[in-house]
Amino acid sequence: MIKNEIKKNPVPGTKDGNAPYVPIRIHRKLVVDERGLPTEVIIPWQEYREIEELLGLDLDAAACDDLKKARQDREAGKEDAFVDLESI
Repeated sequence: MIKNEIKKNPVPGTKDGNAPYVPIRIHRKLVVDERGLPTEVIIPWQEYREIEELLGLDLDAAACDDLKKARQDREAGKEDAFVDLESI
């Protein structure tokens, strides 16, 4: 992504309420019906893969289970279930 397109966007739960915001441009072709109403969208494969990754749709069942467990640990206040980012 182009660096000067990156902006700061307040996101609840992040340090200082800020997280990087990266705008997405989707190059699309609309498929319309006989009345001119959109029925389908065609997008480039690479853009689809980026969207799929951003939404987490590319995660396997094991990764989804790990994320659910981590969320449960976080909500239960189990700090010992996590490591500091500095230690990674």
